[in-house]
Amino acid sequence: MTHDTSSSDDEPVIPALFATIHHQSDERPDGYTAEDIEELNRLANQRRRKRLPQRRTQYIAGGAFVLVGALLAGAVWMSPMWMPGRIEKAAEIGDRSKLEQLVDFPAIRTALKIDAKDMMKATYRSEIAASGDPFAMMFSGIGDSIVDAAADALVDQLVTPLALEKAARGEDVPFNFLGDTRSALPDFRHVRDGMPTFTARGRYLTLARYEFTLRSIGTDQKFDIQMRRTGPFSWRIDKVKIDPSFLTSLQTKDRQAGTASPETLNAERALEND
Repeated sequence: MTHDTSSSDDEPVIPALFATIHHQSDERPDGYTAEDIEELNRLANQRRRKRLPQRRTQYIAGGAFVLVGALLAGAVWMSPMWMPGRIEKAAEIGDRSKLEQLVDFPAIRTALKIDAKDMMKATYRSEIAASGDPFAMMFSGIGDSIVDAAADALVDQLVTPLALEKAARGEDVPFNFLGDTRSALPDFRHVRDGMPTFTARGRYLTLARYEFTLRSIGTDQKFDIQMRRTGPFSWRIDKVKIDPSFLTSLQTKDRQAGTASPETLNAERALEND
């Protein structure tokens, strides 16, 4: 006896084998007839055909879930790259509250003042030691106080929403040093339509911390900007690290350019000799 192993939707029919081995015969009068087996096959394959669409739906849903998860993971990983654009946009429209959400100015000022004082004192003391002037060594404590005040004033002027707005718009960032007005960050200006003046490279320090290194193309000066994650896609800048050459450029750039006034040069010499 043969059985139809095809169905209307071209799916193979799986025979009910348990029934075929119990065929009705003279020796097994209570066995299954051909009609019984056909009905059992129909019922068995009907349930199977109902399960196939459900499995397809599960596979599609699982694939979509994996795809969405991969996209979200990629967005979380790439989220630090969005920070420069967000800061630039907030700076261009003068959105101070947004800038303060993106940049922790008080934390940056506190840490930067410590670093600036240490660097300036190290330079100041090395110059005193090299000069061998015992009078200058005797009064080096007074010089330390002057350096502390100068570092505080320098950082307070440069780490502000207004200074960031100017830098993001490619404008001069003026500051006062020993009575002379100077321009900070001339090698790190954002130029929208011209040649860039610096390069920027980023790297993860941990999954919750990211660092951009900005390096001047013309002078090779650099500083690091560190951020901490505040959400899956959000960050906040909370630390800026400078190297001694960058700090020196803020103190001496005008003097090197020959544009400082005689009063400024005299004041700087007095600071160095204290």
